[in-house]
Amino acid sequence: MKSYCKNIDISDTDFIEKAIWNCLSNRDRGDYHRQDIQRVIKEYGTIDKMAAQMSHDIKCRQLNLPPVIPDKRIDRCNGKLREITIEDIWQQFYDYVAANGLEPSLARLGYYQCGCVVGKGQIWGIQMLHGFLQKTRYVLHCDIKKCYPSIPQDKLFAFLAKFVRNEPLLWLIRELVTHTTEKGISIGSRLSITLCQLYLSQVYHHMEGLHKTRRGKSRPLIDKILIFMDDIYITGNSISDLHKAKTELMRYCEKELSLSIKENWIVVDGINATVDAMGFRLNKDYTKMRRINYLRTKRSMDRFIKKPNMKTAQTLVSRTTNVKYSDSYHFRKKYQWKKISKKARRIISHESKVLNATAGGCNNDRWQYSLLPDSDKRRTGGSSGSGNTGDAH
Repeated sequence: MKSYCKNIDISDTDFIEKAIWNCLSNRDRGDYHRQDIQRVIKEYGTIDKMAAQMSHDIKCRQLNLPPVIPDKRIDRCNGKLREITIEDIWQQFYDYVAANGLEPSLARLGYYQCGCVVGKGQIWGIQMLHGFLQKTRYVLHCDIKKCYPSIPQDKLFAFLAKFVRNEPLLWLIRELVTHTTEKGISIGSRLSITLCQLYLSQVYHHMEGLHKTRRGKSRPLIDKILIFMDDIYITGNSISDLHKAKTELMRYCEKELSLSIKENWIVVDGINATVDAMGFRLNKDYTKMRRINYLRTKRSMDRFIKKPNMKTAQTLVSRTTNVKYSDSYHFRKKYQWKKISKKARRIISHESKVLNATAGGCNNDRWQYSLLPDSDKRRTGGSSGSGNTGDAH
């Protein structure tokens, strides 16, 4: 088995600074006023001092992590009540260090495994699944029951130890996971996303390698498999073969990974019905919005027309994906989507320019720069990459 992460030094200050910068760059401007962020700024002042302290803690094998706060929230997409853990910003820095350290191991992920690799998100998954329907007729859709809390920690750590040849990184992952929760992995953590996808890569490779013997020849049991987070889509031209694949999938998940498949699995005919996947409804000939997304997009347009301001404009623009990547010609024409969305983007652009021109606007828009020792230099191109969201050396 190929090993990964051998040359990653998670105690290197430059590596840690980049992880801290990634964490802060993915936050909203309003988070600047959070108590934990203000506490860290007051205690350390600059990112290089934070990195030096984290490097010392990793080398000494002693993390001083604040306690996590358990919380229950309702998912706006489906109304489910989810138990999450709210981590302190100091622990989130370590999460990004561990996640960045695991990046070389993402080569283990299946090609059609979405939700973790940059460029392979929801839209990429929809496009791939729509392409599958051009060659195959049936789609088996199932998902894992309470995926994150159900992943056994002992099996997860044993799986990582097989191909990750980096003792400090394995130690850090173990400390972060066990500090956050006693069972499974937490929901909402940057590290949890990577760990979940790596663990489910075993499902991908096992199902992809399934074969059947027919007329003395070995043939693949399924055509394609696509995994988006904890949702599994398997395509094929034979219903009986998909049922066999479902049985083997349930057996493998339960016996080998200690995971369970929900009973609401379904086999959909891609010609006579639509596949409800990743916020869209797919058919061989078209892709359309899910009904709830259609209603939300229409309501966002109505609110913006009645009250065109920054808030309603941002809400409307956030629905662009629903319209852009679906066959919504009549919707665009009937409700003048192009004209209204253009007006919304113009308002957002104008408000952003006004904010940057105000006295504290630039600092609020790029408040991470206030944590850097050479803030003026970095505003003028001190960091590499688009948007200056990468390196902080």
